[in-house]
Amino acid sequence: MTAEISPALTVENSPTLVNIFGSGYKIFMVFLLMAAHNIRSVEQLKNIRNGESGVVLGLGKLRGRSKIWEWFYGAAHRGISRTLLWDYFRGQLRAGLVGLWLWFTDGHLLPYTGKESVRSGYNTQRRMPAPGQTNMVTSDSSGRVVDFEIQEGKGDLRRHILALGRKWTGEIGQHPIMAFDREGHGAPFFSALVRDGIPFVTWEKHVDAAKLAGVSADRFQEEFEFNGKQDSVFEENKSYSHTPEDAPESLHPFTLRRIYVWNKSMWSSLGWGKGMSTADCARARLQSSEMRPG
Repeated sequence: MTAEISPALTVENSPTLVNIFGSGYKIFMVFLLMAAHNIRSVEQLKNIRNGESGVVLGLGKLRGRSKIWEWFYGAAHRGISRTLLWDYFRGQLRAGLVGLWLWFTDGHLLPYTGKESVRSGYNTQRRMPAPGQTNMVTSDSSGRVVDFEIQEGKGDLRRHILALGRKWTGEIGQHPIMAFDREGHGAPFFSALVRDGIPFVTWEKHVDAAKLAGVSADRFQEEFEFNGKQDSVFEENKSYSHTPEDAPESLHPFTLRRIYVWNKSMWSSLGWGKGMSTADCARARLQSSEMRPG
């Protein structure tokens, strides 16, 4: 999903919120107040002191909830949220406010409890489908949000990662390494990533536990530390081939790096990309597991 960018909204010539929204800019000041006080809904604003809050925000006196909702819907009806987000995320990239080495992507369920018929997402905590949308969030290695996209239903992790790699190609020197979970496993997706030159790290799906348990301990020659624990690792290759749908006459053979990590148990991960050591691949895999939503 690609936003159409207005020439008026660029990092080089970014207008202020007042220029864009007029008096409706005040809703963004209210959002700052809500974030600072951990206020989760406009209705909860009834519990704050309007006079003092208005002075702090530079609004004189904060208006009542009906007026605040008027500001909210006035801004929403402008229909330029995607453009503003695109401009904001591009500004972060250009200013170096987010990391460009590792990007972790995962989906977060946004539950829906209203009366409308909506598609089902998947609740990983309850292990069941639930009405809602999926917020596909990409963060850097420090947890700072690089980009996000709200998708209908369960969401499409693979499409999002491919689109993300293409979306920011002109803004960064080289592709960040995409780290994601087993939902992205599969030769067609791996082939698309390799053909687009997008490096990645993920879990290997359907691992043969018996075969993995039989790996000799002597092969784990390289050691590294992660979260205060010592791990061992070794690397080999795994060959794939796939015929792209857009080129049915052209078979795409490719090779991925297969990383084995010895922690309390042994498992393997898959990755592709130049200039990344075996231990760094393993660290990225371990970190992607930790950064998944609870």
